[in-house]
Amino acid sequence: MAIGYRAIKIHPRLSGLSVRDERFAQLLRAAAAAGVTVFHCCYQFSADARHPVDPLPVLMEAVAGAPGLRMVLLHGGTVELLRYAEAIRSNRNLLLDLSFTLNRYAGSSLDQDITYLFRTFDQRICIGSDYPDYAPAQVRERFEHFAAGLAQDKQDNIGWRNISSLLETA
Repeated sequence: MAIGYRAIKIHPRLSGLSVRDERFAQLLRAAAAAGVTVFHCCYQFSADARHPVDPLPVLMEAVAGAPGLRMVLLHGGTVELLRYAEAIRSNRNLLLDLSFTLNRYAGSSLDQDITYLFRTFDQRICIGSDYPDYAPAQVRERFEHFAAGLAQDKQDNIGWRNISSLLETA
């Protein structure tokens, strides 16, 4: 890479860079052109009025305008998990990271959605640590809970293969 990076993280709530800001779309286009993977925080709940209540349509429009972009959507859209999964279904360069969501919503109806995605969407999801919010051991415990009974190839896809493959192309 000419700029020396393989990946960058965009954190809209901390940076103030809304997906509605034209600089966001410009950043995605530049990352795609440079072959840099983007990790984008999708935790959308904030009192900050600069961020849209439903950023998904604007986000997907910006992604469509950056052909070849590789992106990991961190936190999996949280309570909008299935919407985010459907939104990325047709783009092989997008992954949904579930690390935060696995733990944050434990015991909620999202457990059923996560179980469903582990069974049926294993090639499009991944797991990180989301440290310091959750210790790696906590994430691993929840991963093992959802992976119990799954074929080893599905576990490998979710646990390491998907993210490894996405970054190898960087």
